[in-house]
Amino acid sequence: MEEHNTKDGANGTLLDANAFWNFASHLYADPEIAGACLHLQDACGARVNLLLLGLWLAHHQVVASDPAALAQRAVDWHHQLVIPLRGLRRALKAAAQSDAEVAALRAQIQTAELAGERIEQRWLLVDLAVDPAADTRWLKSQLRQWSGAEADADVKAVHALVTAFSRIETKTK
Repeated sequence: MEEHNTKDGANGTLLDANAFWNFASHLYADPEIAGACLHLQDACGARVNLLLLGLWLAHHQVVASDPAALAQRAVDWHHQLVIPLRGLRRALKAAAQSDAEVAALRAQIQTAELAGERIEQRWLLVDLAVDPAADTRWLKSQLRQWSGAEADADVKAVHALVTAFSRIETKTK
């Protein structure tokens, strides 16, 4: 792994998968963050973990040195495991409303999907190389690129995501 140039150092919280998961879970609990992420996922095919990674980097005041070079195995994992599990979970939604057994199965699939998302997050950090960022002006551009947002509604969702993140960051400082 490359040397990481961060204020936390290579062994700091930036590369701590558990800290990233906790941070992402805290942010995703915010309805504005979750809504923007889900909109970008459904409308543009964005990977929510990449969006959350962008916010994680902004939180640490760093920028990915080579955003295009993020771990390929995380991409493969997302397509081979996370997306199919999400599809199964969504397909069972209606039946789960009236059948307790189906609801229990759907909950197990959701647990597996979340476990897959957590592994994906860890793999995103594996080969991450970063550079210091003077501010977060890069964030909107990077999130827009990673999300594939082009339509006005999608660009507005990126803006809403950054605005909600900024609000949360301001509260925690």
